[in-house]
Amino acid sequence: MIAALETGKDGWIASPMSANPGQLAGPSSAARIGRWIISAIPFGWTWIPDFGIQKQADGVVPSNIYLREDQLLAGNQLALYIQAQITETENILAVDYPMSAKYFLHKRGLPIELTTRIASTPLTTQQMQALDDVYKTFHGWCDRIGIQPTRL
Repeated sequence: MIAALETGKDGWIASPMSANPGQLAGPSSAARIGRWIISAIPFGWTWIPDFGIQKQADGVVPSNIYLREDQLLAGNQLALYIQAQITETENILAVDYPMSAKYFLHKRGLPIELTTRIASTPLTTQQMQALDDVYKTFHGWCDRIGIQPTRL
């Protein structure tokens, strides 16, 4: 059992987290580094507190995944950080627009068909993966500023 740190009403508290690879931890017992939430440790990997995960085994290349919280720009100004993230997101959404925007809104729960009035090629697997990553990033923004995303 590994202790995960969580914020409690009296400050930081430790709660148990499963060290068994592949076993999911609940939101209250998942390990965290900054705003990273580690809800499960992949098979073959080991949790390293205050670092991330590591894989060492015979016949495989040793691997590390180091996690740290994003550093805010310009003296920890959240608005500038979010604006930089939005600019990056706009570049992804601009590829095969409006299909990409419809895909993103569909992921958010808007009952919208993935068709357009203009001739458009279907999104590629890479485009959908980039948009899925944007969706995850969007939820990270909401967590960072302490809001719940609206279900469309």
